[in-house]
Amino acid sequence: MLVKPGFNRSNQKHSHRGQSSQSNGLGLAGNRERSLLQTLSFGHRPASTQSASTQSRSTRTQSHRPFEPKTTSSGIQFMGPKSQSVHSSTGFAYVKELNAPTLNQYAVGELNAADTVSTPEGDRRWDEYTLTGLQKGQQVHVQLNSDAFDPYLQLVNGNTGEIVASNDDGVNHNSRLTFKVKEGVTYKLHITSYSGDATGQYEVKTETFSPRNFSPRNMKDFNFDYGYGLVNAAAAVAEATGKTRFKKKTSKWSSRKWGQNTLNAPQVWTKGFTGRKVTVAVVDTGVKINHPELRGNLWQNPNEIPNNGKDDDGNGFVDDVKGWNFADNNADVSDSRDHGTHVAGIIAANKRGKMRGIAYNANIMPIKVVGESGGSQEQVAQGIRYAAENGADVINISLGASPGSAMDIRLKRAIRFAYRKGSMVVVASGNERQLLGASQPGEPAGYVAQQSLGVVVGAIDSTNTVAPFSNPTGNRRSPFVVAPGTNIFSLSSQDPSGYKWQQGTSMAAAHVSGVAALMLSANPDLTPREMIKIISNTAGHNGINEA
Repeated sequence: MLVKPGFNRSNQKHSHRGQSSQSNGLGLAGNRERSLLQTLSFGHRPASTQSASTQSRSTRTQSHRPFEPKTTSSGIQFMGPKSQSVHSSTGFAYVKELNAPTLNQYAVGELNAADTVSTPEGDRRWDEYTLTGLQKGQQVHVQLNSDAFDPYLQLVNGNTGEIVASNDDGVNHNSRLTFKVKEGVTYKLHITSYSGDATGQYEVKTETFSPRNFSPRNMKDFNFDYGYGLVNAAAAVAEATGKTRFKKKTSKWSSRKWGQNTLNAPQVWTKGFTGRKVTVAVVDTGVKINHPELRGNLWQNPNEIPNNGKDDDGNGFVDDVKGWNFADNNADVSDSRDHGTHVAGIIAANKRGKMRGIAYNANIMPIKVVGESGGSQEQVAQGIRYAAENGADVINISLGASPGSAMDIRLKRAIRFAYRKGSMVVVASGNERQLLGASQPGEPAGYVAQQSLGVVVGAIDSTNTVAPFSNPTGNRRSPFVVAPGTNIFSLSSQDPSGYKWQQGTSMAAAHVSGVAALMLSANPDLTPREMIKIISNTAGHNGINEA
């Protein structure tokens, strides 16, 4: 059974009831608290305490229409319920079959046997589907929707009866999960309700992703889990400067430095490329601007006079000397969520304390779009535009909403605007795979990937294994890479020590933003298009283990 790290099954289900969500919100790519931007978060995942809040359940009218087999455009059909029921020690199941799910499948069914207790405690009644025609190595995504009841989905090993994975989603009235097919295993789906005494109609869909769907291009493979592979700072900077690969060099091993060494950043530093004169915007929760390890590495608006109450440079923002707070509409960019500071430290901590950033001489432009009361897509869009208009060379976006979420047109336009202005956009892919069964990046990462407007980043751990929470690429080739994202040591705005360990695709994206800054310090004339190509082409698959 797959559950969220730090949670047992019961905690995962009951800890989030009754909390609300805002449809246009986003969340941080490292913090699992959805309240940060009012929806799903996927930025930093604290290693010790992860919590999940979700949308409250609403009362819905139940539907009792009969089972309706649906045929896909490919002609492959779900088989309807058999005439008999199958009894077991835990209750009974209505058995159905899904034939040859090598293409997208769709069916409508009806749950007409209600359990008297909630599913996590009971698991007594379910509809069962057997998945047939699967092939070893395929990634299979299953989604269960219902307007009649709160869906609960289990994936069962038909050979042993073991529950391989389960999901309720919690964000809305859907459940979803993703799994990789193992040889010799028969997979079954158990479909039921989280709540007792619930029946009604549901819709179940499957989608498969096969390695052969990704044909080689330029002699490079593309993987569902990790895209083009692990970013290589030394190779990327060498290609950016038209030189041969740099000689291998690592810092003295330390758990605090594993990310830097994994990306080969020390090889770049020995060549004198440290991010100097490169500005990286951190569109996030703000930054602790008085942190000793950021001293000297903060962007400053050259045309603004501090604290005079005037908009000296005429850009529409009063006293925006160190950036702007779009969450509260003022110049206070301090970090209220202990997320943006951690991201900024990974990128450009100045090595005067316990760590150094990937591009430790770069300048951080703090842009706060998430405050105490959350944020919105519009505020993120405003933050991205501000960064591009004020000369940010790289824009790090370690926040987002769940895959497939509706994107505000203003956010799409802001990302395109940044690309046209020459800003390299780096976005976290999201942390929803393990908890919510995500099969593609969240938003705006998905949009950035589809339109090739920047680089999307998933996370690996110190063994080069893709992190189980890291959202994968989806069923298409895109500028997607991976970088260190678990147990990352960086700066803190709230911990008394000034430092903190965090994990998430937020941290992975920050590493790649640092690499982008190193590339620009070596070759300031690079365009976003060139950087996307170089980062993708120089990333490597060797040694990476799939999630």
